[in-house]
Amino acid sequence: MNTIIIGGYIQGDLKLSTGSSGKEYCSFTVYNKTGSGNYANANYFNCVCFGASAKNLCTYKKKGDYIY
Repeated sequence: MNTIIIGGYIQGDLKLSTGSSGKEYCSFTVYNKTGSGNYANANYFNCVCFGASAKNLCTYKKKGDYIY
């Protein structure tokens, strides 16, 4: 399995959901800004976390918070 680390801001509200197997998950988008002025750009990453990580994310973080 490959691992990457993404740092950015949470876009949209977080919602804890339960899958058909009963496992909790949270789908969210992280964005970060690169460049400045005329060269400004934003990168968006769709993410999913499961179990205790999903529950903690939805409990302690909100739209606009920085995560990594």
